[in-house]
Amino acid sequence: AYKSSDLDFATGDKAARSKDREAATLLQDLRKHLSEQEARASEGASALAARGSMLAYGVMVAVTLIGFGGSIWLSRQIVRPLSEAVHAADLVSRGDLTTPLHPEGQDEIAALLRSLQSMQQSLSQLVNKVRDGAEGVSHASSEIAQGNQDLSNRTEQQASALQQAAASMDELGSTVGRSADSAAR
Repeated sequence: AYKSSDLDFATGDKAARSKDREAATLLQDLRKHLSEQEARASEGASALAARGSMLAYGVMVAVTLIGFGGSIWLSRQIVRPLSEAVHAADLVSRGDLTTPLHPEGQDEIAALLRSLQSMQQSLSQLVNKVRDGAEGVSHASSEIAQGNQDLSNRTEQQASALQQAAASMDELGSTVGRSADSAAR
């Protein structure tokens, strides 16, 4: 229309106006469509981010619970044998050498329990040796006391026999003296 009107600007503007509006409408439609897609993509990304956050929170809670449970288990693995060792040491300090110890594993606490068990056995053997020695001393002292009693009895018998011999000698001396007096008369 612009060329057919001998390049009249007014006619050209009129012809172009309707064309501009179509392009503007297309651009607006395109902008609206892109805005809608952007909104959907943003909503999807937000939902995905929310799911990712929830997953991350869930993983953090699970890791925290596993860590807490592991720390409780580990502390029990340490505290239980240590409590057993303390209990055994208390019993040994009170003189009870009969409580059995059960060292398990190859860690430091098991080594401590094995050392306590060895100490307990050594002390028990020492006590048995001292008891055996005391029983031997008691038996020997009983034999010595019996020997002393026998010696005392024999000494008393010898003293009694000596007194009788002395009395007999006195009597014999008296008899000899009377016989000598009678013979002299």
